[in-house]
Amino acid sequence: MKFRFAIYMMFILSSLVNLFGQQNGEEDLNNMRKMTQVTEEHKLFEKFTGEWRQNFIGYTGEGDQVGSGYIKNDVILGGRYIESVSSIIVSGVQINGKIIIGYNTKQENYFLFGIDDATNFSISAKGQFDPQKNQLEFNGSDYILSLKKEMPFKILITFERENKYTYQMYFGEGKSQKLLFEYACIKNN
Repeated sequence: MKFRFAIYMMFILSSLVNLFGQQNGEEDLNNMRKMTQVTEEHKLFEKFTGEWRQNFIGYTGEGDQVGSGYIKNDVILGGRYIESVSSIIVSGVQINGKIIIGYNTKQENYFLFGIDDATNFSISAKGQFDPQKNQLEFNGSDYILSLKKEMPFKILITFERENKYTYQMYFGEGKSQKLLFEYACIKNN
């Protein structure tokens, strides 16, 4: 079934190349094939796999909000993405969420998409991995209702050791950038 689907997709891609009159159709098709493969960048997702305990601190300016919960991270769709499913209790309120992280071979960057049951909107951001810092940095923007404007945000995921990573979200930019919340995630044995 997978083989048949792959052949079908190659036929479509080949037809599109011919349809748009590419001079180097074979070369373009080979490049397209390369873009559909799991790459070295996708191997980073293995660092996330497993079940993790998480401790949460939210910095509201009116006293910190603290919470704890769990995250289950699975590599999905042939190694192309990491799916992170979490449940946390913060100040007595349970929040369930899901994050998908992938690597876009066309744009050569990582991406993050997140949703939860505490809101009716999603977040999305693009990012890069810094091997010296052992850190993924994502940048995006979100519309802030109280300010009635788009506000840039940054998410840092830092692999501190094999069994621990941190997830921090900052809002604003430059000197006005503030840490909104952070998770410390410890892998269950």
